[in-house]
Amino acid sequence: MLYNRLTIIFMREIKNIDRKLNKVGSILRKKRVEAGINSTEFSKLLGVSRPTLQRIEAGNRTATLYFYMFAFQLLKVDFDIVFKEISDEDKSNINSNDVKEI
Repeated sequence: MLYNRLTIIFMREIKNIDRKLNKVGSILRKKRVEAGINSTEFSKLLGVSRPTLQRIEAGNRTATLYFYMFAFQLLKVDFDIVFKEISDEDKSNINSNDVKEI
């Protein structure tokens, strides 16, 4: 019984992390477009192929934390702002069904 509850909690957290990584990718794309840099130029600056960058931005592939930090640094975006955007979204998505005692 405890094992099943822990598995459910673990799977919920994995989905949460996945969602956050997808959000980082979409923020990366948004900031790149705002900076006026096309995906071909940006992928060359990052040292990845254009399709890889597109998959990362679409949330279909994750990258290392270093990659994200470097990408946002190239765009002159403070990485703390990215975390704040994700955090603010999380706060707005919390409802009473998500808060349960363990």
